[in-house]
Amino acid sequence: MQVIREAHTDWNEDQILEHTFSMMNLQPNVSQVEKIPKSVLSIVSQIVKLNENNWAIWEPMFMDCIRPIKNAKCILTGEIPSGHTDYDEELNSHFMAGESDHQASTGEAGRGKTTQRVQIDEEATDGNETEYFDNEAEGESDSDDDDDQYDYRTLAKILETVPKLMSRNYYSWSTLIKANLRVVPHATRHLEGKYDRSHPRWNRTFDNALVGVLRSTLDTEGEYNVLYLLLDISKNHLTFHQAWKKIKRSLTSEAARTSRWIALLAQLNEAKMFHADAHKLIQEIRVMQTETSLLGAPFSDDALYAVLQRCTIQHPFYKETVATVHQVSFDALATALTTRQSAMESVPGQKVDPRQASARTASSNKEQAYDTESDTGSAKTCQGSRA
Repeated sequence: MQVIREAHTDWNEDQILEHTFSMMNLQPNVSQVEKIPKSVLSIVSQIVKLNENNWAIWEPMFMDCIRPIKNAKCILTGEIPSGHTDYDEELNSHFMAGESDHQASTGEAGRGKTTQRVQIDEEATDGNETEYFDNEAEGESDSDDDDDQYDYRTLAKILETVPKLMSRNYYSWSTLIKANLRVVPHATRHLEGKYDRSHPRWNRTFDNALVGVLRSTLDTEGEYNVLYLLLDISKNHLTFHQAWKKIKRSLTSEAARTSRWIALLAQLNEAKMFHADAHKLIQEIRVMQTETSLLGAPFSDDALYAVLQRCTIQHPFYKETVATVHQVSFDALATALTTRQSAMESVPGQKVDPRQASARTASSNKEQAYDTESDTGSAKTCQGSRA
């Protein structure tokens, strides 16, 4: 917006904001399609839309998308001013252009079929040689046709059930990502780095789509968000494999593993049962145990048993069950409690509202206190009579 404001000093804020949105949407005309690679346009169209509250997230993602185009970032930010030897007036006009008819331009570009080779900034690549996008040959040279059907939206649909990545769930997140991508041809090879830029089956558009959907699974708002990580991987034009490695290194270092294990231990010690739902409590404990196993330091069975016993031994529904389990084993106690809960829920007449159970417990405590007071009073009366 600052660049637009300086270039159009006579515009008001509404015009500047509207023009920024048009830049963000990057609706191309015929010359745009020729100048800017289709793969770049495709990825730009999929990133989060710019609004007044998400500049910190949108800006690095947008810059990451246009980074492969030589000098694009420097021209957009003003580092290469007008009149400079590297300044590209035509490219600048494309970025500053307003909205146009995308369908018409796409159709015209399809009829033209003119090969345009756009130079790629060497700093955005791993190799030392300058790379090029070939718009016409892009669909023919890229890997197999199987990859073409897996665009950003399709991949996002496949990964929509994966929970957002937080600083506390890397291992379960990465396991689910890998499992879901197994159905996508070549995705695992891109992730593992077996298909790199020099591989004959390398597909740039497909790899960019994978990077985009990977970034969309990062939590940027919650208590354990990894916004810092999203900004970090958006600074450079990374392949899917490179982005995956950067995330892994950041969240699986020895310090991170130790910190996470300590957090899980605290979470285990604070576990509680709500609404007499022993089954849910058991599930939560097992989830924590699974994550510590992935960390390489699982909780001991004694620790799990102690927590489950502590949470249920005073409960009116389960205290007798806990007392009858003589084997000091988490699985044995969990099985007994689950059986007790199932038996209770299978008979509607015996199913007790947890609030009623709490009321009964409180009432029982009051009755016991009253009986104690009565006994004490009687004892005092007897002593008085004897005197």
